[in-house]
Amino acid sequence: MSVNVSSLLILNPIIVNLALGLYGLLFVCIFFYIHMKFRKAGHAMQKLAKDWAIAASTHEKLLETARHRIMSLTLAPAVPTPSAAVPSALTGVTGDTRSQVTAMGRRGIPVSEIARSCGLPEGEIDVLLGMARMQRMEA
Repeated sequence: MSVNVSSLLILNPIIVNLALGLYGLLFVCIFFYIHMKFRKAGHAMQKLAKDWAIAASTHEKLLETARHRIMSLTLAPAVPTPSAAVPSALTGVTGDTRSQVTAMGRRGIPVSEIARSCGLPEGEIDVLLGMARMQRMEA
């Protein structure tokens, strides 16, 4: 009598019930594992939602504070024109001298040589070159 292995499994209810029990146990273990992962994710999502709400309220408070501070600011005085910003020591310098100094400065001539050729102190040359740079940045 030759007995087939599959026929033994079909005929023996203990083996069948044991296999079904193992599949059931495996299903329960996988279900429990997934449940725990989703539970942790749910807790993390709740914490993130709470943190988001706190950040949103803090952001609103900061915006409101900024609005109040901006409203309380007074208008700043108008920016003086470049001719009004000229120091009193430079009022004797003519427009031709200024243009000559800025042209020499653009060519890269050292301040000491510009001062010597124009007959002005090096400090005034520095001021004139700085003013020229500021005017170029504004334009």
